[in-house]
Amino acid sequence: MAQPKSIYGSVRDKDGEPISQALLWVSDMDTIFYSDNNGDFNIPILSHKHYLKVTAPGFSSKRIVLPYNHNQPLLIYLEQKITDEYFNPYEVIRLAKNKRAENEEKYTAYTGTAFKSTTANLFNVPFQIPIASGFILPGKGDTGIMFYSEQISKHNFQNEYSFSDSVIAYRAGGNLPVPNFNYVSDKDLSLYHNQLSMSELDYRKYFSPLGDRGLRYYKFSAKGTYMDGNRKVFRISFEPKKYGSATLKGYMELYDSTYTLAFAKFSFDNAHHLKSLDSVTVEQFFVYQNDEYRQVHNHLTHYLHITGFSGNYESNTYFSDYEYQNSNPEIKLGTEVYHLDSLAINGDSNIWKNHAPKPISAQAERVLTSENLNKIFRGKYARNLHFHTEFKPFQLLYKRYIYREDDLYFNLSPLYYMPGFNTVEGAYLTYKVPIKVYKPNTEWSLTPMVRYGFADNEFKSRMTAELTYDLKNPKKVSLEVGHVFDQFNEEDPISPFINTYYSLVLGKNYMKLYGKDYIRAGYQLEIVNGLEFQSSLEYGNRFAVYNNTDYTFFGDGSKFTPNNPTADDVIDEKGFKEHHALTFRTQLAYQFHQRYKTINGKKVALQMNTPRVYLNYRQGIKSSFSDTRFAFASAGISFNTDLGNAGHTKWDFSAGGFMDNKYMEFIDYQHFNGTQTFYLQQSVYSYSSIKRFSTLGYYSYSTDQAFIEAHVEHHFDGALLSKISFLRNTGIHAFGGANYLNNFRDPQFLEVAFGIDNIMDILKIEIASSIHNINDVRPTILVGIDFNYLYYVRNKR
Repeated sequence: MAQPKSIYGSVRDKDGEPISQALLWVSDMDTIFYSDNNGDFNIPILSHKHYLKVTAPGFSSKRIVLPYNHNQPLLIYLEQKITDEYFNPYEVIRLAKNKRAENEEKYTAYTGTAFKSTTANLFNVPFQIPIASGFILPGKGDTGIMFYSEQISKHNFQNEYSFSDSVIAYRAGGNLPVPNFNYVSDKDLSLYHNQLSMSELDYRKYFSPLGDRGLRYYKFSAKGTYMDGNRKVFRISFEPKKYGSATLKGYMELYDSTYTLAFAKFSFDNAHHLKSLDSVTVEQFFVYQNDEYRQVHNHLTHYLHITGFSGNYESNTYFSDYEYQNSNPEIKLGTEVYHLDSLAINGDSNIWKNHAPKPISAQAERVLTSENLNKIFRGKYARNLHFHTEFKPFQLLYKRYIYREDDLYFNLSPLYYMPGFNTVEGAYLTYKVPIKVYKPNTEWSLTPMVRYGFADNEFKSRMTAELTYDLKNPKKVSLEVGHVFDQFNEEDPISPFINTYYSLVLGKNYMKLYGKDYIRAGYQLEIVNGLEFQSSLEYGNRFAVYNNTDYTFFGDGSKFTPNNPTADDVIDEKGFKEHHALTFRTQLAYQFHQRYKTINGKKVALQMNTPRVYLNYRQGIKSSFSDTRFAFASAGISFNTDLGNAGHTKWDFSAGGFMDNKYMEFIDYQHFNGTQTFYLQQSVYSYSSIKRFSTLGYYSYSTDQAFIEAHVEHHFDGALLSKISFLRNTGIHAFGGANYLNNFRDPQFLEVAFGIDNIMDILKIEIASSIHNINDVRPTILVGIDFNYLYYVRNKR
């Protein structure tokens, strides 16, 4: 009789109900498979005779010997053996707590091969907006699986700062490419730790029920026992003693005597005030195989609900060749935590069938087949990449056009990006077209921009060219030339959209501009891991510009102020003297514990929550063709602290000053990011979300002297609002903070703020006041979208 190609069948309980995620270990192959949501499994046969062990949490395991000629569906029934035997859960937890440090040392560092699948699902779209839905926001046609991927990789994990994940094979599909953001969390959520953290999602650390403070913060309940072979297993549920504490909720199963985990399921939910997420659920499955203890499955689900839009992001990791190592903080695995090469992109279905631990769903199979993303993920250096949408001029009014052909990429933004208004240019139109060319070890970028103002009747333009080379340790050279109008504060403290609204609707022109014709060359690199260097040299002719319109929708424009601020004797409402400036800039910044991913040969830094220190230097170089002379230096540090149940705090301190200010213009002053609108613009600094003021005038404290700047913002997480019953499950966060500025010329500036954010997952309301004028309480509102709709706009296929 011919040998069948696979063993297939179903795992069920005694009532015939399917058991999902049941583990099927083929001992002679040392290979693990799982049943799907319907209890079904399919195991490729590699020899004539197989020894199969089947187990699931809460069920007695079963051992089966399969003859070589078994070719019929196999129904496997497991009996649930949870007994009502009494035990004291607190005594078990005390014993487990005493073993925790030993188990943490033995069972948190590991190596192994992992099969990982990720799925992004969109469950509900509450409304359809003509034109916008499906282009700017998800539409009803997007529901279902938006993204699905599978990868086989080699894992090596020591601790949260020392781990690596090297991809052997990868494939993906969907109508929206979603990068894998779980570089740490799904590898280190171990209850053996004293505290657990999800650094990509939250600053807080959560107390483990097995940790030193477990008995203090948790209530435990006995949920029965069962036997796994000759080992007794205790099932214990746990929940917080009080709302708002940095705790978890779920249950775990512990082996007797060793007090190692057999199974754990727990969640972070609204009571913990996760930002932008309703909850995160974790499931972990451990087994003894031939007296060797190992983890075999890790399942994370992130649930998201934003103003009626709901979905989840789910990752399943199945381990094989798994081996624990004694945790050793001295072992350093390097800074690369994820490696994906284009050669690993593989759509060969036979490879995945032979390695998949359970059958793939029909919908996921359809997504991989009909909406294949392998070329996009293989991506930038693939010679056979062809991807562009059909160009329809009318659709450009509201839809981005993307073109990719071999090494060339460019996109045309929707035309609604073009219009704006300010009092210098009046109504204006602006447009830019990013063009990129990808080569095996270089990237070229060219971005032309054109702009026309209808009040000043003048064209502006800018051309930016960039070359990134040596992609394994990227270095960038840039050249920029243009005739432009820029804000005096180069950090652009007021957005063009908000300024357009304020000018046309409220008759207030907070944006202040100057003109320049310039050329700038720049260079940046990472000297060593975490230490970034960048510098530039700019030469420009800078000149004053003035209001050219008093138009507003309501009123006569009488509230408009002159375009030029007044400061010392260098600038007033009549402007400043036209001049030439040669300006050198350099910055050094160090990010502690910086980690990277490598995608198709390019090293990419990951966003970190670790401390960052930075040094800045600017110099105006006076010469026969340059009029300015000054020297400015500053230094700062940005970091976060975790206060357990009290929440977490963000800090940013900086100080600096001018060592020489003999010949300088207002443009070169040190400016600070203030706010005078109802919209509290987020900090422009990626490393510090709090480096801005809520009530400070945009240029009221600009200085040519020394300064000290400090920002602190404390997030109470669940420590305050969870005490109020009707707010407990809203996910609303409370926060408070203070901002300080001393420019050694004006009165010291201090403001305090208190507010709530994560309202309906997208809104933030802050009430702030400067202390020296307590009667001037300026409410400010920051409106943000936790669901990154710009990613949808730019990447929707």
